[in-house]
Amino acid sequence: MDIWALIAGLAVIVGIAAGIVQVLDYLEKRREKEQEQGAEGAIAPSPPAQAVPSNLPPRGEFIGREKEKARVREALASRWPLTCIDGIGGIGKTALALEVAGDCLRASKGEIPADGIPAFNGFIWTTAKDRELALNDVLDTIARTLDYPGVAQQPLEEKQESVCRLLQTKPYLLIVDNFETITDNPVRDFLLRLPEPSKALITSREQKLRQAWAVSLKGLEQAEALTLIRSEGRRLGLAAVEEGEERVLLHLYQATGGAPLAIKWAVGQIKQKGQSLDTVLAALHEAKGDIFEEVFARSWSLLSDDAQRILMVMPIFAASASRTAIEAASDVHHSALDEGLGQLVEMWLVEASEELHIAKRRYSIHPLTRAFAGARLAEDAQKSVCGGQVGGRCTKDVLSLVKSRK
Repeated sequence: MDIWALIAGLAVIVGIAAGIVQVLDYLEKRREKEQEQGAEGAIAPSPPAQAVPSNLPPRGEFIGREKEKARVREALASRWPLTCIDGIGGIGKTALALEVAGDCLRASKGEIPADGIPAFNGFIWTTAKDRELALNDVLDTIARTLDYPGVAQQPLEEKQESVCRLLQTKPYLLIVDNFETITDNPVRDFLLRLPEPSKALITSREQKLRQAWAVSLKGLEQAEALTLIRSEGRRLGLAAVEEGEERVLLHLYQATGGAPLAIKWAVGQIKQKGQSLDTVLAALHEAKGDIFEEVFARSWSLLSDDAQRILMVMPIFAASASRTAIEAASDVHHSALDEGLGQLVEMWLVEASEELHIAKRRYSIHPLTRAFAGARLAEDAQKSVCGGQVGGRCTKDVLSLVKSRK
């Protein structure tokens, strides 16, 4: 055998062997790496968040209301199709609805644990604030948000049927803000007949939907209100508010009754208008400022004459009053008194205690309502020296009673 041929053959064999060794070494290292990852419990990259259609507006800072949040979640997790957050204007109804819906959206996407938070396949936000909202508008918003633009082009009756079938396929959450301003009755009928498994959440200044799971809001608790006051001071760069003494800030809490909108308005007046705290407090007590127009103007215009008379005498009472006392002060009697009080309670201008016996029931008003009603009474007094009458009394006489009780 030729020596060179032998050498060449050996070289080939050696090369093959070396290649095999390299392959085996690569496979061994790969196996060790896989074992090491397995031992460390390596987790595959998280899948992308689920695509959940939504047109929810951005959320702002939200403080407190843990009990109310839990109650709304409980309602949405129940078989009850309609939940209503009600309360006086500026008390935080919209903020609460957005906070709960936002948490539900994050839980539905898998961004936060769904611990007690209902999940939905889509979220539709509609609002009647500053505009008329008819059934056709609601249906169009549902169709477009859930990416069914063709449905929005259908005639109204056909469109409603298509949307109802869509809401039956998966659980969706429909939110209707400022429901009390909606005059289109078909919207109300649509909400009351919303097909399962979808749900509706509405906010309203009125307690009219007896078929709804009610979540009623009152002012923030003292600690929550003080936190909000300081937070607004920090946001606006007002160190005197952010770091103010509690005893001083409590005056603002008491004047606003813990209403978030009024708190933000008051702190804003100190920042933007350069007013002192005393000036702002005086404005709140005298119902001066656009905050009162926003909260009460529409409600006042909807009240009956008897209801207006009853409301204007409520500031006479330092805290709360019985039905008998209100009847004597307002000179509104029997069924007219019941209807007037009923309207005021329904619109959250008067709050009724929960006693079942009428003789024990007490009626009270929010501090902002007290200021507004007193201002209306003073306005009537200015119109006539003694011609204006409230419940059969001279308006000035009633006004003097109000001032004496302050």
